[in-house]
Amino acid sequence: MLLEQETQKSVKAYNATMGHQPQNSLKHGLKNFNNPLSKEG
Repeated sequence: MLLEQETQKSVKAYNATMGHQPQNSLKHGLKNFNNPLSKEG
């Protein structure tokens, strides 16, 4: 669970930098976190 929590923190920080909405952090954010060059919009 610790790794998952750290991943969520990283995703939230990444999404905050990219200006994404918090509610999309886990679902949408992980996708973009793994593929930073394939941004949508």
